Amino acid sequence: MPYQPIYHQRPAKPNEIIKPELILPGHYSIELGRKVAELMDIECCTSHYRSEIADFKCGEMCPTIGFDAPLEGKNVLIMGAEPSGLLPGLVVRSETQLLGNMAKNYDATHVMGGLFNIYGARQDKRSRILQQPLTIAKDLDALKRSYGYDSLLTVDAHSEALTDYFDPAYAVNPWSIYLDSLKEIIDGNNEEFVILAPDDGAAKRLGDYSSELGIPMAVGDKKHDEVTGETKANYSKKALKILHGKRVIFIDDMIDTAGTLTREAEELQEIASVRDFTVVATYPLLSGSANEKLQRPIFSNIIVPDLILKEEDRIMLGDKRDNLQGKLTVVPIAPFLAKIFSGQFAVGDVMTRGELI
Repeated sequence: MPYQPIYHQRPAKPNEIIKPELILPGHYSIELGRKVAELMDIECCTSHYRSEIADFKCGEMCPTIGFDAPLEGKNVLIMGAEPSGLLPGLVVRSETQLLGNMAKNYDATHVMGGLFNIYGARQDKRSRILQQPLTIAKDLDALKRSYGYDSLLTVDAHSEALTDYFDPAYAVNPWSIYLDSLKEIIDGNNEEFVILAPDDGAAKRLGDYSSELGIPMAVGDKKHDEVTGETKANYSKKALKILHGKRVIFIDDMIDTAGTLTREAEELQEIASVRDFTVVATYPLLSGSANEKLQRPIFSNIIVPDLILKEEDRIMLGDKRDNLQGKLTVVPIAPFLAKIFSGQFAVGDVMTRGELI
């Protein structure tokens, strides 16, 4: 059977998250770190940060901070987000580890990792019968035991293993940042749209969207291949009736190759006459030929935050800010993160570890 959580999750309280006093961003999060720090009126330690990533042909890297880095006695937020595909994930992961270790060596009081697109979380769809290793469990344990991290936070966690294997860890639901863009697309024509949830778990997660936007939801029955982890959703006659002739809003945590999404969209176009798809994803990994797939006519809108989006993907998909004929709407995430790190969130927006299951 696929990975099952060890602990129940519970809503985090705003005062549980230790507010950072200084941000130490990774190489690919410098601009994001600066924006968040400015909004929080705290320092972003970039003038002290020198990075020599991948200077060596073997990929070895050496992040360095100056001796005058003002980390001592501070609550330090290490912010790491990898624009996937630009460098091997292992290189960026090493940077995350070493920055935590350096912060502790400089006598930081509390080291929080604001880590996005956490490496290794996707293996939870593998079968336990096959005894596949859960990479994220090993990596999270190493962050705490070897690299000095006191707490972790991520947005749209792909796996509940985050809160199972690190305590305290906080999983943030970013649903509210997409609402304005979705309302603009719907433009009062609520009867034309339906939210697509591939399974009951997704339906629970997407309930806020359905309620806030005032549109119905169709729920599928998603199955995972026990060997590959690939998914396929089946839809009942009731779900197909809800979907028939509608414009679909599909919301997920990530888009990788877009293969499963494209197959599902074109199948529903054929069997339920759906008109088009608006796709929302926190992590546009966009591996392989994903961009080419997303340029197909079935996909009318793509909404993502400016978290790990690569510039070449933004150009290829067409940013609506530059081209009204483009498909891509990019949502700024810094204001949202600043509120979360400041403890300004509603009950249920951030989940953490609860009781044993």
